[in-house]
Amino acid sequence: KRTDLQSVGFNHSPTFPQRQFLSITKVEVLCLFFIALSSVFLYNRFMVKIDTPFTDKDIKTLKAVFIDCDGVLYSSQELTNEDIAITGINSALTKYHLSRTELDQIRADLKKRGIRGMFNAIRAMCNNHDISFDEFTKTMVSKIDFSRISPDQELLTLLKQTGDQIPVYIVTNNTRPHLDRIFDCLRGGSTCPNTEKELNIKFIPIEDTTIDGVFQSKKMHGQLTRLCQQFGFDPQNVLLLDDSESVREQAKKEGVLTTPIQHPNDTKKILRRILDEFKNKRCFSIRQTRGGIGD
Repeated sequence: KRTDLQSVGFNHSPTFPQRQFLSITKVEVLCLFFIALSSVFLYNRFMVKIDTPFTDKDIKTLKAVFIDCDGVLYSSQELTNEDIAITGINSALTKYHLSRTELDQIRADLKKRGIRGMFNAIRAMCNNHDISFDEFTKTMVSKIDFSRISPDQELLTLLKQTGDQIPVYIVTNNTRPHLDRIFDCLRGGSTCPNTEKELNIKFIPIEDTTIDGVFQSKKMHGQLTRLCQQFGFDPQNVLLLDDSESVREQAKKEGVLTTPIQHPNDTKKILRRILDEFKNKRCFSIRQTRGGIGD
């Protein structure tokens, strides 16, 4: 007489369930991996990236804002670096009967001397051929297609409102004619004789950073600190909005607050945070005053 489990109808098969369990586990792992990759893609594609090291406490002590131009005031998809560095420069070289090979050689020679930046090379070439650097850069701008840059009155309004509260500086490694053209596009194509006065902001183009005949880009050691000192700010009370990782790394080394910007929407979100802080300060001040009077 059988008294084991098989005798009561229990047929144990250790291999089949084991294979089924392993198969399900693999599927689940693949599904989770796919979901994780999809989540990362969707976040990077659609979410505003404000993964920032500066906090609300930092905003409370903020004294000034430095804002980059390209990729920060407009999307880099609307005007690419190639549009600026290739189309604009090559067109200007052609007009003045200059060679791109010569420009590249000058740039390489300057780099050996520790002088970097395309505009330093352009200025050296202009000096060699007795050509006005300002006229050359105006020609560059005139040859670039800015029509893809969308008007953004909301951004202009936020810049003005922020500039009414604390100093706002548009600090760019590009030129003044380029800045003027960008703001014309943001206004919808209309020109303004004095954008800085209109918006209560200040432009710091590359032309305004010269030291000993060399343009100082934001990547150069100490340049951001010099700008802070020039305008009377402690670096830890200045926020830099920039899309360049190398510039942000340099800013961190110099004690300047920084946050990654990938799109104008990021810029607008930060400006709203700043304005909200000043709004809260005013409300608190008013409540304190009214409380004092009531008492």
